[in-house]
Parts: sequence; C-alpha cells; structure tokens
Amino acid sequence: AFCNTTQAQALFQGAHQPPGQGELTRIPTAIVAQPAQHLVLIWYMSVRQFNGDSWSCNNASLVVGNLAAESTADTPLQMRWLPQDHISWAGSGNALMFAPLQYAWNDSIPTSCQPDDKYIYLFATPCGRKGAAIMVRVPATSPTSLATYEYLVNVSGSITWSSNVQAATSVIPAPVGELSVVWHRGQQRWLAIHSGLNSTVVARSSRFFTHGWSKPYVLLTQSRVQDLVYGGFMTPALQDDSTAWFVYSRYQVYNTFFARVNVTTLVNSG
Repeated sequence: AFCNTTQAQALFQGAHQPPGQGELTRIPTAIVAQPAQHLVLIWYMSVRQFNGDSWSCNNASLVVGNLAAESTADTPLQMRWLPQDHISWAGSGNALMFAPLQYAWNDSIPTSCQPDDKYIYLFATPCGRKGAAIMVRVPATSPTSLATYEYLVNVSGSITWSSNVQAATSVIPAPVGELSVVWHRGQQRWLAIHSGLNSTVVARSSRFFTHGWSKPYVLLTQSRVQDLVYGGFMTPALQDDSTAWFVYSRYQVYNTFFARVNVTTLVNSG
C-alpha cells in the first residue's frame, strides 16, 4: 500500500564517493511493474562523475523489488530490494540510461505499430546526454537474465534483433538524454520527449517505435525558462486527444515542473 509516509525514501544508494574516484551515485532511469509476477524492476546507472552533458559511468544494472515476499510492507523501503549484480552493461557502452516503452493496457494500438506483449521494451542511451537511442527488449518472464536481452540491429525490411549490444542500430539519432516514450492514443502516434542540444527539451513522434521518428520539435529552451532545462518524463495517464503532459527539470532552482505539448501541432510539423 505504501501509504504511511509523506517523505521520499532511498530504496538503494550508491557509494557516495568523491567525483571521479569510484561511485558518486546511482540514478534510477527506468521502472517497470509486473503485477502478475509481484515484481518491480528498476534499471539504474552507476555514475562516476558529472561534467555538463558528458558524464562518466561505471556501469548500468538492475534492482528487483519483490512484492509477494513483502506483502505486509507499509512503505517501499520495507520491501526486499535485490540487486542483480550479475546483470551489467559497460559504462563506456551504448546502453546506460534506460527508458521503458509506455502504453496503457486498454490502448487501441494498430497491429503494425504494436509491441509484442511477451516482451518488455526499453530504449537505451549512453551515459550523458550526447548519444543516440537504441532499442532493447527482454522476455517479460526473464528480465533478470542478461543472456535473454536483445538489441535492435536492423529496421530495413524485416526487423532484426541480436544479443550483441554493440551491434545495435540507432533508433533515435543523437543527441538524446533522459528519454521518455508513450503511446498517444488521441493522435495514434508514439511520442518521445528528451533532452536535446544546447539545454533544450524536444519532442518527436512516429507511427512505429522502432523507426521513422520525426525531427526534434523544440518545447523548452534555456533562454525561455532562464535556466538550464532537461528531461521530459511522461505517463500514458496524463494526456487527452490533442495534448500530453510531461515533467521537466530546471538546474538552478533544482526542481521539477509540469508542462504540456500540443501533440497535434507536433505531428503536423512533420
């Protein structure tokens, strides 16, 4: 239930070592709940050092929360959170920051655009905000087995997946940071919002989550907000026929804010 607390609590933490000397922090980048399996999956990155939009990471990994084992827990902190240290993506690689493909269970998605419900789909980007996004999938029955993760390597003709993460093709071109992707049921498009060039937050759309993403449509700029801006996180629940709400961050005030995008304008912009 997790109703008995009004304060944020740390589910897991990094070593809090000095910048560049080990593990500065661990940052969760994606969360997926599996109610039928009574699991909560959290992918995170281990950060060594921040330097503007270019960061140094040790690796990315997974933590699993077991709801069934802690059925009497009142807060997430009282759940059993199990680090999956056998799962690791290299800090210098192309899969450090994960973002789940989000859609509601009752969304009417055309067959040609549909994900396969047997899999959990995730986008992944390198450490920082300058890399391209790749596509990852893992069987919903085996997210704790690194050997079952697959990466999209070809979108020309038939879609092809490989177990080699380094062979993954770019799905959304660089620069992409702090990515969020949802199905927008009003416009019947996949909608992506992410950090872009020069402290901007941008949006893209596509009929297919694997390819065909539009050019970036600028939503927020540093000059407009008078602060460094980044992020753009969405949920399928916060949208209507023509708009979608998202949360973005401002650096100087170090807080988050709500904003919305007119998805109709975005789609019509190409």
